[in-house]
Amino acid sequence: MILVTGATGTVGAELVKRLSERGTPARAFVRNRAQAHATALPGIEIIEGDFTKPETFTRALVGVERLFLLIPSSSQVEKQQRSLVDAAKRSGVRHIVKLSQLGADTHSPGRFQRYHGAVENHILRSGIAHTFLRPNLFMQGLLKFPIRDFVARYAIRRGQKRQNQYCRCA
Repeated sequence: MILVTGATGTVGAELVKRLSERGTPARAFVRNRAQAHATALPGIEIIEGDFTKPETFTRALVGVERLFLLIPSSSQVEKQQRSLVDAAKRSGVRHIVKLSQLGADTHSPGRFQRYHGAVENHILRSGIAHTFLRPNLFMQGLLKFPIRDFVARYAIRRGQKRQNQYCRCA
């Protein structure tokens, strides 16, 4: 059994869909079952849980061998992920796949890279087999930015030629 956290988000929902299509049994960890209609697919068990309530982890992890770890960003995300890793270890999870970030390192100047680095280190210390996925940017995230702001900032502005670290416009 695979537990998918972040199952109602862009990445998690796609993963749940693919697992269902392949006939791979999985459990979708969701905050609100009523809002999880997109994850209600064949072979997918929906279980309510909350990252702010670690007591919900135990039930979600029963019978789980593999964990896909993705938690929405917040000021508590590092603590929440570490707590879930601890619960996974106690439950006998054998493999964690963590959606991390490019440049994850506890000494990074960026806070996202620092917390991802800290959680990766915690997983390493847990002794659980792991895979760290370190994307830099998702196109669907980029597309959520207003295109006018993007063009004004990184490309041509008011007909002027512009060069910066992101774009060389001739």
